[in-house]
Amino acid sequence: MIRKTEQNRAFQVPSSLSNDAVDRLLKLLAEESAPPTLRIPSKIKTRSLTAQPALLQAIITWGQLGSKRPISTFLTQDRDLTLHTLDRNECLLTACLFATEIADAGGEDITLNIKALLPLVLKDKADLPQKRSGLRVGTTRSIMAVDHMPRFAFPLSLYREGSTYDEEPFVIDDKVKPKYYLPGLENRTQEELDTIRLPLGFKVCDMSQVASDPVINEAAVPLGEIIFELFQNTHVHARKRVDGTKLEKSVRMLHIRALEEKRGDLLSVDPDDAELRSYLESVPALAPVNMNRGRLAGSLANDQLRFVVVSVLDCGPGIGPRESWTSGNQSNSLSKVDDVAYIKAALAKRGTTLGRPLRGKGLQNVQALLSMLGGYARISTGTTKTSRDFISRPFGRGDSEADRWIFESLVQTSDGESDQIGTCGTAVTMVLPIYRLKALRNNA
Repeated sequence: MIRKTEQNRAFQVPSSLSNDAVDRLLKLLAEESAPPTLRIPSKIKTRSLTAQPALLQAIITWGQLGSKRPISTFLTQDRDLTLHTLDRNECLLTACLFATEIADAGGEDITLNIKALLPLVLKDKADLPQKRSGLRVGTTRSIMAVDHMPRFAFPLSLYREGSTYDEEPFVIDDKVKPKYYLPGLENRTQEELDTIRLPLGFKVCDMSQVASDPVINEAAVPLGEIIFELFQNTHVHARKRVDGTKLEKSVRMLHIRALEEKRGDLLSVDPDDAELRSYLESVPALAPVNMNRGRLAGSLANDQLRFVVVSVLDCGPGIGPRESWTSGNQSNSLSKVDDVAYIKAALAKRGTTLGRPLRGKGLQNVQALLSMLGGYARISTGTTKTSRDFISRPFGRGDSEADRWIFESLVQTSDGESDQIGTCGTAVTMVLPIYRLKALRNNA
């Protein structure tokens, strides 16, 4: 549970994380006049599919507030242990990137020591390791682009060198797509794959521990396309405010987590999340079975489900304000109703229309690819959280396509007013099953 301490205005981030805890943190952040001290444990565990990216966005929101942003940690003076902890705890690392004051377990100021270690940790956040490369892959990994640290602003696994864009030496365009996805890998032997620099989509799927299954190759291409589109969007839209001025501090991130759990166990984690529950009841297991929609009984609860959970997060102005600004409504703030309306407009676009060379595939194509993969998606931005089960409501060409998303208010304060209060940036979290896709299409 997150506790608010009146004496020093500190928030305790729990080591066992749930979405309810993150919701309480966002509410407390919204009601504070200045950023509180965050108390962050060295290890954070969760069985929730969406709580960790939600916490990362809450930390990003905290990092955009006030001139002083203190954190209290359980780090020690041991340099190697500190590097190991920061490398495995993206939430703590993200907080350190925004923090102005950092204290260790004994309350001693270690700000300068930690800031000196951050570049060493970020070097490991520029790419995903490849299996059999000798580097740790693990079940949770991330790639970070730290815009206020020029050396780490453009991870080479995501960008192309050699030309300029906005007076910067790195771009994301069609020529960089082979870094994200590469059709035809399903025809390669495992020995051949070991010698190839695998694209990002394949390496994300590879974290599921079933890379020898040819289905990984089938999922890797559409997943790589999705990541390409979404991270390209952060490059264009999320490094600056809507008026074009650069953010003082900006972190953009691709966060991946691989897990395998029983269906019944996952359903018990966030029981009040109706849309996610609907999805978890629908998704076929590793050995898919025919099931009646909405009925969970007997052996179905013991089905093993294997997922990769992929999140793209940024510190930008958010989908609603960006869409509002580009459409000509250059207001400094949006009501909750307007925020939803502009998000729906963005989801309904068939491609970007900014007159820039980066046109991408558009959010509609992302939705089509998520339908093909049988995924679930949640988007948190501004005052709004919207989610969609792409098994029960797959992408189509209907006139009311955006209405297939379920919209909720992200933050509800104690006085009931939430129109002007929300999160910073945008977090897109996708839950993607790893098993035979043809079986999914036959059984869903």
